[in-house]
This record gives sequence, structure tokens and C-alpha cells, in this order.
Amino acid sequence: MTYQKGLEKGIDVYQLSHLLYRDQLTLWKKYQKKE
Repeated sequence: MTYQKGLEKGIDVYQLSHLLYRDQLTLWKKYQKKE
């Protein structure tokens, strides 16, 4: 719930996008296009 509310405000509370960028670049690119 905290994470979802943060995303609604444009905040990555747990910095998961950074982990995704380093470990799963293709998946990160997919989600960046959605934003």
C-alpha cells in the first residue's frame, strides 16, 4: 500500500526502479514507456 501511494505521487519509496534498471534492463524499459 505504501509503495502504491508513493507511485501515485511519482515517488519510488523503495527505489525499486533502480534495482530493476540494474538487474532487469529490458523489463525496466518496458515500464518506463508506460509512464
